[in-house]
Amino acid sequence: SANENATLYPDWAINTYTVTFVTWNGSTLKTQTVNHGSSATAPADPTRDGYTFAGWDKAFTNVTSNLTVNATFTPNTYTVTLNANGGTIVSGNVTQYTVGTGATLPTNVTKTGHTFAGWYANEDLSGSPVSVIGAGEYGNKAYWAKWTVNTYPVTLQTNGGTINRGN
Repeated sequence: SANENATLYPDWAINTYTVTFVTWNGSTLKTQTVNHGSSATAPADPTRDGYTFAGWDKAFTNVTSNLTVNATFTPNTYTVTLNANGGTIVSGNVTQYTVGTGATLPTNVTKTGHTFAGWYANEDLSGSPVSVIGAGEYGNKAYWAKWTVNTYPVTLQTNGGTINRGN
């Protein structure tokens, strides 16, 4: 009847939020919808050439709003091996470099009777010389010094005599 008391119960819906995991180049790795106060689950650790994954830039537990979580990376440091091929690196020796920074190879290199002709990325000393490891490069590096023999002009004093050149 119209005079009876009715009990009404609210139908509450829990708020949900989107958590987006993004890698170094802006690509989305994963999007997850979570309930208010819940936690998201991270995707597998992303990779980046020349870098080591260092974690996520913010927590994704107790989520109370939409959230973008960015992967962070630490640049790797690599070994540089310089073979002076009988010469001496006087100054500026490079033994390692860090991705994102790179390195300049030394030019103060000496070898008696020779002129330094550059560093080469192969023992055959072929191709173009290398003077800089670029910021975007990664991996261990090895270089070999190339030398050219110095030539000196020779002046012969004949003291009035003649020089016979043999054929």
